[in-house]
Amino acid sequence: MYQNKLLDAYKKAQSYVQDKQIAADMNVPPQRISDFRKGKRYMTDTQAIFLAEQSG
Repeated sequence: MYQNKLLDAYKKAQSYVQDKQIAADMNVPPQRISDFRKGKRYMTDTQAIFLAEQSG
């Protein structure tokens, strides 16, 4: 569940309240973030790098 930690770190770094704000930054539908969190889908390397770099 590393991707959940990455999403949470990005959310905190950007002072976001909702996952749909992350989705807007990543140019993906909000459902995709939900699928990442549930383990139904996995983010691409590019998406993971984007979140990691922006999280600090």
